[in-house]
Amino acid sequence: MTVSVHITGIAYEDERWILMKRAYKACKAVKVDLPKEILDYFDGRDPGDMMTPPVDISEAVSEWGEDGKNGFKVDVEMLPEDLQYIKFYASY
Repeated sequence: MTVSVHITGIAYEDERWILMKRAYKACKAVKVDLPKEILDYFDGRDPGDMMTPPVDISEAVSEWGEDGKNGFKVDVEMLPEDLQYIKFYASY
């Protein structure tokens, strides 16, 4: 069995996030094409049941390993200011 570890940054929910998500759902509900602005805002992904926006923190995350251990390290000085928390999860 293969395990894949993911690290995602989550930003604070703001008014723009709420409005864009509502607009996305409204367009889907009436089966109209999503405007480019909404597609770009969600990077072409379906926001689904996400409550807050994901933040790209890949620049702050790097893998490390020593003495038979391996994992990730996060450079907190490189994290964006609007970050609320970081989610670490494993997929099997």
